[in-house]
Amino acid sequence: MAGCEEEDSKQSYDILCQRRVEIHLHWVPSHQDIIGNEVADKAAKEASTRKQSVTWKPSLAHIKRKINEARHQEEKQWFREKCQKYYPQRYKLRKSTRADPTAAKARKKIALQYYRFAADRAVTATYLKSIGKRESDECWWCDGPRQTREHLFKECRKWRREQEGLWSALRKDGFTRLHASSTIFTEPRATSAILTFIEETLVGRPKTEEEDRARDEREHEEWGWEEEEAESG
Repeated sequence: MAGCEEEDSKQSYDILCQRRVEIHLHWVPSHQDIIGNEVADKAAKEASTRKQSVTWKPSLAHIKRKINEARHQEEKQWFREKCQKYYPQRYKLRKSTRADPTAAKARKKIALQYYRFAADRAVTATYLKSIGKRESDECWWCDGPRQTREHLFKECRKWRREQEGLWSALRKDGFTRLHASSTIFTEPRATSAILTFIEETLVGRPKTEEEDRARDEREHEEWGWEEEEAESG
């Protein structure tokens, strides 16, 4: 509206100039019982109370934002009805619909494991059993009773040292082991520590990968010895 009024004022000014009408602008103090000023104030108040029709065309960006907001609301409603109603501690929505910037910068393999754990769809014994790919849900790292996301990040004896590092970093951001993993994965502050833990361990991967890693390390060590022997010879 301010733009329209400014344009009208310019047009009026141009018309008056064309008619050679002299215009003098003077500053007038308000609320001093100056007749002309009081009349102008009254006219301005009356104009502000009138209903005016404004033709407004939304931009494409505005339309896209409204569509995304409506879609997100529908997703949240569906999520509450289908997931949180029966599994309130297992599934939680992130506070933002945008991808986690810290996870997005991580190596692709590590980021993939992170998102799988965040969705509780990582390669764990309980998940493989739920889809019929494994008969037992015992932990293949420490023979624990159930290899869940909580178990791997808090209890598994195989990764005790890495767990200490994880929770030591998380405590700096106000998290403790009492926090459910579903809560931790919705907090961007915890992403960096979780990525480090995933990179330092083999959680979310089958045990065969540990054997592959050990073989690679052994071959690397043997190759190093061969190089030293060649140099000494």
